[in-house]
Amino acid sequence: MADVPPFLRPIYDHDRELYDLIVRCMETAHADEGAVPKKYRLLFSMVADGMMNHPSGVAAMAKAARAAGATDAEINEAMRVIFVSGGMVALINSLGGYEK
Repeated sequence: MADVPPFLRPIYDHDRELYDLIVRCMETAHADEGAVPKKYRLLFSMVADGMMNHPSGVAAMAKAARAAGATDAEINEAMRVIFVSGGMVALINSLGGYEK
């Protein structure tokens, strides 16, 4: 069975063509090489997940950003951007970003 992220499982099960398009897009956005260093693109995704009130996405993107070299200070700044842009609800839903 494919290693499918849980949030994409229904799409994988019902529309494999759409799933493949989504995965290719995600792989492009988080590729190792790019004009913007990978850790920053992952931090962008972390902030976007925070703005969309997606707690598990924030935690996953923070973990991936750390693995790509992001520091605790950079994670903290991303959390501040979530708060300034999305308010208290977005911040509370993003607290998983602090978990290592």
